[in-house]
Amino acid sequence: MKLNHICGQTYVIDGSTQVGVYLFHDDTCLLIDSGPADEAGQIRQIIEEQKVKVRAIINTHYHADHCGGNREFQLQHQSLVYASAPGAPMIEHPILQPIALYSACPPKILHNRYIMPPESKVHNTISPGPLIINGGEFRIEELEGHALGHIGIETPDGVFFAGDSLLPLQVLQEFPFLYLHDAGRQTETLECLKKRKHQQLYLAHGGHPDDVEKVIQANQTILENMLQMILAFITEGKTREDITAYVIEKLRLPFNQSQYYLLMASVSACLSYLCLKKMARSFAVDHLIKFQRKSS
Repeated sequence: MKLNHICGQTYVIDGSTQVGVYLFHDDTCLLIDSGPADEAGQIRQIIEEQKVKVRAIINTHYHADHCGGNREFQLQHQSLVYASAPGAPMIEHPILQPIALYSACPPKILHNRYIMPPESKVHNTISPGPLIINGGEFRIEELEGHALGHIGIETPDGVFFAGDSLLPLQVLQEFPFLYLHDAGRQTETLECLKKRKHQQLYLAHGGHPDDVEKVIQANQTILENMLQMILAFITEGKTREDITAYVIEKLRLPFNQSQYYLLMASVSACLSYLCLKKMARSFAVDHLIKFQRKSS
């Protein structure tokens, strides 16, 4: 893990989650995401080797591998944290994340470091548009879909950090599935990224892709495949559990209890979208809620 120069004052630390770094001229910096908690000490060491302190952190979203290092920098550098208004409560109250997955008081299996980051304070909630921090103008872009309130951040050097709004080709080849909060908004985000044509785009998992358009198209194809796979399976009424099990088996996805709830949440996002678009319907029968494809 090391600090890699991109251009101007913009750098990236290549951990398991790419952490963006923008160096100010007063021996402080801004982080775009802070990585997982178990890498926070190493990331802090890399920053401090530059004789720099972290003035601020902007979180693209609230997942543990993106905001897990917040507390470390708040304790050691008194860093200010910026996040979207929808994402802020999840960062400040991490228990909300397994609650959202389970829909009630979650079982202990979901109280883990992959789902629950250390609690940290959000000092400023931010909206799409320009954002001035320490004299530098950053641009915030809404990238909803993967997570509630997901954002992208462009540095003053024109480098755009897209968080988890896109997955790289190598990940999609091994894991042909998207984790989703909202399938409809993810569709809009992918179209928006295609139109924006960011020249310097960095993914949280994968760094700078050689062909951004190809990556966007691959993500669109995977999402469409997920929707069509579910539609093909629900010619007769099926429960969410039936559908989730089918998707896991069909795509040979990794399976354990934590993964199950993450995968079911994404399946639920697809079902909501299909019902919204009137391609499927939900109904109550035999004390169950089932989903069925609508006939054309």
